[in-house]
Amino acid sequence: MRGNQEGNSARKKALITGGAGYVGHRLGQKLAEEGQYQAVLFDIRPPAEQVPGVQVVTGDVRDEDAVQAACQGCDVVFHVASFGMTGDEALDRQRVHQVNVQGTQNVLRACQAQGVGRLVYVSSYNAVFDGSHPIHGADEQSARVIDYTHTSCPYTATKAQAEQMVLAADCTHVQDANASPPRSEGCEIFEARLLRTCVIRPAGIYGPGEQRHTMRILRLKRLGIVRFTFGDPGSLVDFIHCDNLCQGMMKAAEGLSEEKRAVAGGQVYFMSDGSPVNNFKHWQGIVQGAGYSWPTLRLPFLLVYYAGALMELACLAARLAGIPLTPLLSRTEVVKCAVTHYFKIDKARKELGYHPQSYDLTAIGAWYKEHGYGPAAESEQQRSRLHLLQWLLLCFVVMSVAVAVATFGLPVA
Repeated sequence: MRGNQEGNSARKKALITGGAGYVGHRLGQKLAEEGQYQAVLFDIRPPAEQVPGVQVVTGDVRDEDAVQAACQGCDVVFHVASFGMTGDEALDRQRVHQVNVQGTQNVLRACQAQGVGRLVYVSSYNAVFDGSHPIHGADEQSARVIDYTHTSCPYTATKAQAEQMVLAADCTHVQDANASPPRSEGCEIFEARLLRTCVIRPAGIYGPGEQRHTMRILRLKRLGIVRFTFGDPGSLVDFIHCDNLCQGMMKAAEGLSEEKRAVAGGQVYFMSDGSPVNNFKHWQGIVQGAGYSWPTLRLPFLLVYYAGALMELACLAARLAGIPLTPLLSRTEVVKCAVTHYFKIDKARKELGYHPQSYDLTAIGAWYKEHGYGPAAESEQQRSRLHLLQWLLLCFVVMSVAVAVATFGLPVA
């Protein structure tokens, strides 16, 4: 593990796990701009871009010693690190569990051992949504956490389990360190300093520079593969701009403080832009802003769902053969795109003072175009190859239905 020693050590210290990722890195920038904290980015690799005044420490959340060292002297920890949301990562069940569950356990132990006062954990909508049924405007009270022992998606299972671990470690209601009041399992007291924790469940994240979804969609669009949408055009989902999420995380950290009477202690908060929208309507603005046309062909949900299932099987077989292969779409991604699920953010507004801002999707698309993700000039030969690939892909999707129905059966309505 190594670090650089930048910044003013007199300020409060905030550790950001997953600090080299899109959200963690942006949060580091926001904390540096605010000036209240000495931000420390902790990740398995250094960030691609250094942030002035922000310290960088390389380490792995799976390494308990590294996490313990990184948490020394910290006032607050933002646990953003995660693994396995999409792509071939989602097929590596062992590593998904190691990072999301064991990594969270390491962070909790380090916070308790090092006397960290506040922990903000970034979870996911996946913790309460598995695609089995639509969710229309549920709140934190009515949304039911997925039973992590009975779900086939490793990312969903691990985020749900990690949430419970974080909430169990909250000690907000322990008033007397010398007494023995009932408290949450996992609560530890070190030098009479209590660990207060909360959980944020963000919607799908977007914004300039986001790679996991936006750059992937634009790369596929450039290749000519994105030629259709799917599902009910009336379905609604949530999104959250990265800057809104950073605002929410910083508000949550404030909500765990004594000054705010630890209002956020032991609490869960949904966070989004507060404007449910059809998934493809959202992406249309970004894609067109980047200079691409928008497809008019719409395929049935089941057709794409079973195609995703076969892609997962093909990728698993390829992994066994030592061939790295990423599915274009997984079943989890298909249901998150096409099945209605949006949540109320009233609790975050009221308790934390969270106020999401609106952002121009076309302008975000234009940012990607300016940074090299717009349409590329193609030769006639390239166009022919792309057209052939498109037809082969479409034929594969159509032919997959019969086999997939026989193999997997129909999904739960």
